[in-house]
Amino acid sequence: MIKKQGIARAFTLGLLTAGICGVALAQQGWARLQTIKTAGADSGINSVYYDGDDIWVVGSHGLLAKSRNEGQTFQEMNQGVDAGLNDVCVKKDRICIVGDAGTILRSTDGGRSFVKILRSTRGGGTQSGEPDLYSVQFADVARA
Repeated sequence: MIKKQGIARAFTLGLLTAGICGVALAQQGWARLQTIKTAGADSGINSVYYDGDDIWVVGSHGLLAKSRNEGQTFQEMNQGVDAGLNDVCVKKDRICIVGDAGTILRSTDGGRSFVKILRSTRGGGTQSGEPDLYSVQFADVARA
């Protein structure tokens, strides 16, 4: 009888220890939200792209900014977009940015100007009409 109680206690203690360790390990990947001060409200940073010379950041409230001095200062580039921007990809002079509500911005002149790509909603999308876009990559620079 005593042996069974000891085994039950050890098993219960093992489960409790595993539960506590699981919670502690699960939270190791969490990080504080990084924000950048803008002319309007502070914006959370969703993506950063560094190509060796320039740093591009995109984020909430249409945040689009570029740094040419290793992130000491950022130049805001207001594109008239209010949706959250989620990812940026840069290949040479070609830049593509995607965001909430189907937002796509494209530049072919190194970011001096951007064009908003308008897409039709074929086959549905979200209730607002367009799906949120979270990632962008160039498969081929010639077709970017």
